[in-house]
Amino acid sequence: MLERWLKELAQPRGDEIHVLARAIREHAARWPAIVEAAQALEEASSLEVGPRLARLREEVGRYRALTVAGQFGAILVISADPAVGRAVGRAARRDTVLVERAARAAKLLSTRPFSAIVLDLDLPDVAATTLVDELRAQPGTSSIPVIALRGVEHRPKRKRPPDPRISRTFDKPVDTAELAQAIDQVISARPPVAGSALGAALRGAAAGDGDGQDPDALAQAISSGGRYDLRKRIGQGATGCVYAATQTSMGRDVAIKVLFPQWCDDRRARERFQRESVVLAKLDHPNVVRAIDAGHHAGLYYLVMELVDGESLAERLRREGPLGETRSLRIVRQIASAIGHAHRHGVVHRDVKPANVLLGRDGHAKLADLGLAKMLWTGLDTPPDSPSSSVGGTPAYMSPEQLRGDAVDVRSDLYSLGLTFYECLTGQPAFPATSISTLIERKLMAPVRPPPEVAPQLGPHFLAVLQRLCAVRPAARYATPAELLDDLERLERGERPLAPPPSNEDRASLLLVEDDDGDALLATTTLERAGYDVVRVRDGDEAVARFEDAIPPDLVVLDLMLPGSPGIEVLERMRGQLGWREVPIVVLTAQSEEPVVVSALERGASDYVMKPFRADELTARVRRFLRPRA
Repeated sequence: MLERWLKELAQPRGDEIHVLARAIREHAARWPAIVEAAQALEEASSLEVGPRLARLREEVGRYRALTVAGQFGAILVISADPAVGRAVGRAARRDTVLVERAARAAKLLSTRPFSAIVLDLDLPDVAATTLVDELRAQPGTSSIPVIALRGVEHRPKRKRPPDPRISRTFDKPVDTAELAQAIDQVISARPPVAGSALGAALRGAAAGDGDGQDPDALAQAISSGGRYDLRKRIGQGATGCVYAATQTSMGRDVAIKVLFPQWCDDRRARERFQRESVVLAKLDHPNVVRAIDAGHHAGLYYLVMELVDGESLAERLRREGPLGETRSLRIVRQIASAIGHAHRHGVVHRDVKPANVLLGRDGHAKLADLGLAKMLWTGLDTPPDSPSSSVGGTPAYMSPEQLRGDAVDVRSDLYSLGLTFYECLTGQPAFPATSISTLIERKLMAPVRPPPEVAPQLGPHFLAVLQRLCAVRPAARYATPAELLDDLERLERGERPLAPPPSNEDRASLLLVEDDDGDALLATTTLERAGYDVVRVRDGDEAVARFEDAIPPDLVVLDLMLPGSPGIEVLERMRGQLGWREVPIVVLTAQSEEPVVVSALERGASDYVMKPFRADELTARVRRFLRPRA
């Protein structure tokens, strides 16, 4: 349509201009700027036709360019509330696609382009900020603007700086006119670039141009200060890149991390970058990358660190696979010592993973990248009521409490180290998953895959240490790095560790299938207080979708009156699924007729509870089949 309008506006006949303008206005409701320009042309006098025709051509051409660039496609709405989708559809005047869960959103984003994302912070399956981190980490979605909608529970108790990952935030219920304006603004906005040379560097970094062997404009900008000579780019992340360089005054090799230009004017991004230098300055340990200098030059922020001659643990694992017990133990002992040193100085790393462990040619392992570190007791972190104060890191290695957005301490770092240890020993990630949503559900519901399934040669002592490191509940893990180091030393001597048997390390997990929010809240609160971990899904289709990927829970509480697949059908499919056949299933029913209850019991229900139910009644039914674990 836009292409046709451009052709018709190129050489219109004088007697057809007003008719053409009216036709465009009547069919351009999705493009308000075109409507305004077309109406102005429709009402123009003979003297005003020329400039107003030019303006309409310009607006049509602009929207066509945006469409070709993928900036005027559909809006992805991620919300469990259909009313939110309808409100966004009215505001956007564009095609909108509504999905209720993060897993579906991730799949859609991998198969089609979207102009913007409207994200309801009240997601049922994943912390919304975790989903934003995942979007920002993927090249295909990192530049899509995100507009957040928040309810009362997500509003900060005190004023805080805006989240740099989110373009705009609105309180619910949303003003449709304001939302429409915001959608237009965030889609047409361009990131600020400081100067043409830096702009070229930014474009090169974003596109991955070149092989990193020649200094680019960023390197030239920092080198112009005379203190450092940047030779080649050796690494790159979402907000910056790392160069191998020479400190000219001393002639020694160093590594320099540079914040990308578009982030230098962003207060939150700048503070996070500078926090890393503050944290590193507090630490002096042979297994922590040492800070040398930090500064600001030519509009850029940079951090100077020691240059580790070697590779990351992630690169080593990709190249060699499993490292064996001896080498794995040596690496993990060094990183556990580094985490212990950081803990003694009040620092939680929050992003321990193989990519942040550097292996030198001399055999030393060093913990790097403390940009997400939290300094306890000093307040050098995002405000406590900020949505991102606890959620941050790499989902595949984050602890369950970090994924939920709860407060974290050193036990979270030990969990991440446990997943790293698992990967060193087996050559495989502890939680392989096809989507962020599936990954999070597995982590919150079940412990890691038993290592004997992927590495049967591992001894029982190693298994005991892994089970304790990777426990779902923080209280079941090692309390301090010192406790872990004691058991690692016992492993080196071939002795039995002090880690408790794995059978007591996690709470029993329950799957709650319930569409009614009130009943779900009562059931979840009741069962969690009784000592169980509860994961809720809203309908039968979601429950059925879990069969292929999810590890079976210890018990299912299933409402028989569900949207999507009926509860009786879900019950039958659960009983027909290998691995789910022996799982106790307690059904909830609001129907007192005997045939409904009898039908459920005949199809495999273990017991039933009538709705509305009492908390003690539901707890008693569950405890018939499953006692809370210590």
